[in-house]
Amino acid sequence: MDITGRMERMRTGARQRMTEMKADRAESQNDQLKAENRVLRDELEETRSERQRVLDLLEKAQFTMDEPKKRRFRVFRLLLAAGAIYAVGTRTGAFQRVKGWMNEMRGQMDQMAARTTEKATEAGYRLGDVVEHTGRTIQKTGERVEQVGDQMEQKAKQTGTTA
Repeated sequence: MDITGRMERMRTGARQRMTEMKADRAESQNDQLKAENRVLRDELEETRSERQRVLDLLEKAQFTMDEPKKRRFRVFRLLLAAGAIYAVGTRTGAFQRVKGWMNEMRGQMDQMAARTTEKATEAGYRLGDVVEHTGRTIQKTGERVEQVGDQMEQKAKQTGTTA
């Protein structure tokens, strides 16, 4: 009937709105991940450039064993280079922490999306039930109005008047 068609249109509209909300949420998450990715790429590029500077400094350094004073300076340069390499390594550790954090956030987002989908589905079903109940109530009311109209028509025929 007309009511079932309206109910179906309402359900379709609700489903469409839920799908649009999911798409908007996914787009927002995608933008956030892109921003985080840009930050990580910049950090990685910075780490690579620092590493290249250290390698260039090591390449320029000339290690000779002519005099004992130069040996001490060589050890100092070696310690300085080791410290720079350690700093770069620490940066890489920071990168690993950020990567772990991103994976953790991705897992939390997946869980949140699953819960939201479940709640939206439940709300859709409840909405469908309410619409169906309302349709039945409207249908019953229509049937009652039709019965009252038939009764009035019969009374009018019995009294001899027509409406």
